[in-house]
Amino acid sequence: GNASGDPTALAVGSANQVLTADGTDLAWATPSGGGIEHIYTWNNAGFSMSAGDQYMTANWGDTNANESSDYSDLGSGMSESSGVFTFPATGHWLIQWRVFGYVQNTYSRSSQLRIYTTPNNSSWSQRTTTGNNQWNADGIGNGVVYDSLKTEMIFDVTNTTNCKVKFWISKASTTQISGSYGSLAHFVKLADT
Repeated sequence: GNASGDPTALAVGSANQVLTADGTDLAWATPSGGGIEHIYTWNNAGFSMSAGDQYMTANWGDTNANESSDYSDLGSGMSESSGVFTFPATGHWLIQWRVFGYVQNTYSRSSQLRIYTTPNNSSWSQRTTTGNNQWNADGIGNGVVYDSLKTEMIFDVTNTTNCKVKFWISKASTTQISGSYGSLAHFVKLADT
């Protein structure tokens, strides 16, 4: 029926449209949302990190562009500049960051990862942290210890110009960060904002 409740014939809708109701009338409409629209992965090339804290500002590689047969991608990709990542669309985004590496012949083996975000392309805030400490009392000549850390969050990206993300790492001793498959950042848009 129309707004007056009189019956009317509804024309055929377009491809991929769905039938919707506004409480009075029925109409064809393009569905909003409806599934994951963006999946993307970046990796950080291997490097030796001295003890201390630092943002991951270099050595990022667009894994989907370079190794698309190995990683699933969907929709538009993330862009990166000096370790700062920009989103291709607004929405609720799952951000996962994993680092794999090793330390050798040292007492202190603590590690920490953090994700930082900004809602205004200016002020940055720590949003996650994860860490471990494998201090070894047996001495420094005890070989290699491998570790993997992961941290994640869901970020409401309300503006693609202002909402951005970057990654931070802390190591107590010189550490070899594994590249390619060892240090990865995954970005998945879960829903509209």
